Amino acid sequence: MARAETGTGKFSGMGWRSDGPGRSMFRNSTATKVVVLAMPHNVRFDTPSLERAASSLMPFACRKIVGTQIDYPPIPGSQTSVNINGETVTLGYSPTDHRVALQLRLDTQPFLPNCTASDPIQLLFPHHFKSLHPGQRPLVDGRYTWNSIMGPLRLYKAGAFVQLIDTDGFLPFFPDQVVDSNLQNPLQARQSAVEDIYETMRNWFFLEEFQTGGNHIDSFLRNIGTYDNQQFNTYEQGLSTLIESLMIADQLAHSTKLTGNDTSTNSLHACLCKPKTQVAAEMRDYILQALKELVGQWADVYTAQFIQYNPTFKTTYGFPAGYGSVQNLNDHHFHYGYFLRAAAAIGRYDRPWLDGYLPFFDELRKDVANYDRSNTDYPFLRNFSPFYGHNWANGTSQNGADQESTSEAINFSVGLMELGLILGNNEWRDMGMYMYEQEILASEQYWFNQDATLGNVVPRPPTDPNDVRYNGNWPEEFVTYRGPDGGVWHTTLAGILDQRFVKRETFFGGIDATYFIHLIPMSANTLYVGRNQDWLQATWKQYLLDAGAQGNPDFKSDFEVFMAAWQARMPTSGSGINGTGLNAALTRIAREHTFKFFGTNSMAKYWAYTNSLLGQVDTSIVADTPAYGAFKDAGGGSSFVAYNPTDQATTVNFKNRVTNTVVATLSVPAQSITSKSSGRTSTFKPSQITTPGGRLYLGPTTGPTPLPMTGQLTHAAGTWLPPNGTFPFPRLSTDISRITPSLSIVPVATGDCSNIDLPGEEHCANSNKAYAEWTGTFKGTLVGSKPFTQMIVYTDPALHVGWQQDPNIRANTTVRVEYYFNSTNTTPDRIEVYTRPSFFGNTFVMLGNKITPYYFGAYNCVDKNPPNPNAKPCDDSTSGLYGLGDPGLKVTLDNRFAATAAFPPSVTCGKIKVQVYGQTGPDQPIKVPVPVSVGTSPLLDRASWVQPPYDGGECAP
Repeated sequence: MARAETGTGKFSGMGWRSDGPGRSMFRNSTATKVVVLAMPHNVRFDTPSLERAASSLMPFACRKIVGTQIDYPPIPGSQTSVNINGETVTLGYSPTDHRVALQLRLDTQPFLPNCTASDPIQLLFPHHFKSLHPGQRPLVDGRYTWNSIMGPLRLYKAGAFVQLIDTDGFLPFFPDQVVDSNLQNPLQARQSAVEDIYETMRNWFFLEEFQTGGNHIDSFLRNIGTYDNQQFNTYEQGLSTLIESLMIADQLAHSTKLTGNDTSTNSLHACLCKPKTQVAAEMRDYILQALKELVGQWADVYTAQFIQYNPTFKTTYGFPAGYGSVQNLNDHHFHYGYFLRAAAAIGRYDRPWLDGYLPFFDELRKDVANYDRSNTDYPFLRNFSPFYGHNWANGTSQNGADQESTSEAINFSVGLMELGLILGNNEWRDMGMYMYEQEILASEQYWFNQDATLGNVVPRPPTDPNDVRYNGNWPEEFVTYRGPDGGVWHTTLAGILDQRFVKRETFFGGIDATYFIHLIPMSANTLYVGRNQDWLQATWKQYLLDAGAQGNPDFKSDFEVFMAAWQARMPTSGSGINGTGLNAALTRIAREHTFKFFGTNSMAKYWAYTNSLLGQVDTSIVADTPAYGAFKDAGGGSSFVAYNPTDQATTVNFKNRVTNTVVATLSVPAQSITSKSSGRTSTFKPSQITTPGGRLYLGPTTGPTPLPMTGQLTHAAGTWLPPNGTFPFPRLSTDISRITPSLSIVPVATGDCSNIDLPGEEHCANSNKAYAEWTGTFKGTLVGSKPFTQMIVYTDPALHVGWQQDPNIRANTTVRVEYYFNSTNTTPDRIEVYTRPSFFGNTFVMLGNKITPYYFGAYNCVDKNPPNPNAKPCDDSTSGLYGLGDPGLKVTLDNRFAATAAFPPSVTCGKIKVQVYGQTGPDQPIKVPVPVSVGTSPLLDRASWVQPPYDGGECAP
């Protein structure tokens, strides 16, 4: 119905005419204002019924909305409390009350004369009604409902209402229960769960993640591009692999059940030959550094990925663009959630790093969830709609807003909560908790329809297509229908929610993708998916039907490890690969499946084993802290987990939500996570990483003339950081002047030499001395039975300003290490040569530009006996360079002119020289200068270093 207002203040008559089926045309040539009254859908379509409804509703159709407000501290300007029928309701997040309380408020004013309605009316969505304060339920007029994509809408006769949303806790990561348990692998006799997780992670890290079809993708160490998708846009799903793997490796490093040495060897006779816990610690340290590098380079315009603020559109986005993140401002919350969670993961191990990059992460936070309306650099809550109760992913929403992945939207809220907890920033914590629980509630209502009844009778379609009969928030014939096998099927989950429709599809895949997209990342923060086990188990049964896996155990989705993680969320039931619980999950992981870089086998196994120990989420138990979990297994046993990121120990009380009776108490030390299960209490504290005493950093060098360029190796790290301030973007892409103090740029070699010879020196005299050389000292006892030189030398032959890559880079870069086991020696006792193809990406930290010994799987003596009976002594038969046995990836030992000595058991005072140079052969056109990162603070994530295998540090020569 429409109501028209003439310029004289008199109401004109209302009329309509048919303009074709289903359409009406209203005309009033004298009206200056028009009010459209949307009639309730549950009113009979006859004149008396319509007139009665219009008579009831029309008096309100004279006020217009002039403002909206969410009252939720810490949002500035919020009311802090509301009085409802004499009860004072405190707004905000309360850990002790286990709830989030907020008010949504309309500001209205009359815009027609003779308006007698003092308050407006509005429609409540299902999630509003479900969380409505009990004292305001009488204001809901049950006579009228409206149909919508969101379900039935109810009439509410007031301008403000309060939502009370229960909080059920969250966990940023799992406790260490599985790595210190006696749990066994049910698929392999005499193998413990911790051994299974360790071996699977070791293979991913050093060797290769299992891949279908015999394809080889190499190890994480050697091919981080495949495992992280390098030079990608800001949708950095691969960060989740490092976030989770960092914690898994750290827990393995502290495990009391992971015992003995790892004596694994590759086909080139390389052996780890060190304690398994030490291998785990090595993986942890490298993953942490890689995570810093991959995230940190986004804050650097001198890389092939960077972040930019656009003041015209008041947004921050990254290059390269992806998924419309720049041109349409799509998916920023999906993308930046991974960044915030990576920041928190790093901050648990290196707080100074987090503090140093905090302004960068704050810009990403504000781009998505600026909750201060006075900050005009960004819009208020760009992605999150307080009224709809969830995020929208479509940036401009020109054809209607939409969102696909609920779990990735929630992932942003988790990142905000984690950072708030680590930093002691309660505003971030509380905003994160509100967005987290609110979006879970909306997901349960609009994507999962968890209030539906899943019956065994297919409903008859109504004769009137306008007669919508809801089952939960979806039409009943959409919820229950006749499947292609003639059986009763159900829709329990949607792929895309649009303002105009709900779809079971996704933007990118088949029906299995619809289920998968709500299960990522594979992190403890998605445990909320298991809060409603009846729905979860019914959804698993429907997935098997939808995917064609029911009765077909050979079916494989593209997302098998995530389906396995889903199976592990549920109690054991059924049998075989389509059952639920631990055995079924491990069986699915063990079978050939498509590799996903954002969900590794070690993550999935760790997830499955841990869930089997904890049980299912128990929402009947609450705790007086934000980060907690309560669980109950099929046998009735309970587990309790609490995380304390603060610097002070705390006591956490777990209570029955209804009776308020304390059922468990945990004493949680500072910066630790504590769990209690079956009477056993376990505490884990993330390691505080320290710099090894034998590490030597590459300092600034002389030069560029005379050659060679020279510098020092010292245990003291560099201090150079980019200057503070705002500077114009360089006009030329070759202008790297602002970072030149952090570089030693090795010039092009003019001669024609082999890679193992220093340009311009005795065995390569036809060239200029185009190399840089650093000298330092070392001493101490030899570390390990299979020692080798550790190093990270950061180079970037494609260095320029901007995000483009340089496909013309085809040259090699060589690092040459000379050992003098007595510092007074003038001839080296051992020469190692590491040569890698340079990477065409503009980055210091990806692939061949980051030179480490992990690229190599063995030693190779230049001169061998046979065939040369006069070859100088050199032993390349074994090494600690464990990795895939690629014969083309070997460290060259130069024994052409002198014997190559083994590392002696101890060194009183030795000398080490590190030399770096570019392509030395005859192909002059491909030769380019080699910038080496030197003298920088470790905070910059490209502080080059070398580490001899001795434990004594530096010495005075």
